Amino acid sequence: MSNFLFFLFLFVALSSSAFSEQSDTLSQLQGVSGNNTSSSVQESSETEDDSLVLLFMGFVILGVMFMSGLVSFILALIGIGIIFLMISLGILSVSTLVGLNRMSLRVGFKFFIITGSAFFSIIGGATGTWLLNRIYHWWPQTNAIVVGSILGCVSGILVGYLLYFTLLKLLSFLKQKFSIHE
Repeated sequence: MSNFLFFLFLFVALSSSAFSEQSDTLSQLQGVSGNNTSSSVQESSETEDDSLVLLFMGFVILGVMFMSGLVSFILALIGIGIIFLMISLGILSVSTLVGLNRMSLRVGFKFFIITGSAFFSIIGGATGTWLLNRIYHWWPQTNAIVVGSILGCVSGILVGYLLYFTLLKLLSFLKQKFSIHE
């Protein structure tokens, strides 16, 4: 954090000195005392406007940098939260145990894909049917949640199998394309 603050201070200090007005004081005195007073005042206000534009651009760039850092931090927290959720629900642990029991990484990965997609589809199906039931009033709320959970589980298992076999085909295609041998 201290390195970031140091580089931020260094950036602001160097950019302000690099873009500031650097003119000769003798020429300023001659411009003020000579006949050319209106053009020097006009020239001075144009450089001040340019400095304000550069300052604004610097703040915009710093804002974009801050927002992109914030977005990546939030995405990292969401990813860590999903991994923590899978570990606490046992999806990751059980798939590891299944893979070790069968002595096959492929079986453990298949179990992980299918159970993970089934779990998240149960949540999505229950939420979706609950929302649709709130709008159309088909069933009582508990029936809607149960029906959504069952439909979500079935569709999650089907999507898990489809995703697993798609990943297998993709991996075999990539192995053939790049001629990777096991």
